Amino acid sequence: TYPWTRILRTSARSFHTGEAFGPAGQAVVMMSALSALGLIATGFALTWRRLVSGRKNPGDRPLSNEA
Repeated sequence: TYPWTRILRTSARSFHTGEAFGPAGQAVVMMSALSALGLIATGFALTWRRLVSGRKNPGDRPLSNEA
């Protein structure tokens, strides 16, 4: 292997975790992780809402927006 691949491998972890830029980098990584968790939570909430509302009375809702 080439010596520069070891440098890239060892520095990739510090860039990924935000350690390369200190507390500001770690704050950016934390905000992106929290944003990803927020997207997951809203996806589950929308899915749950669709499943629960679909079980009540599916005949009451129009199939399209052209009603």
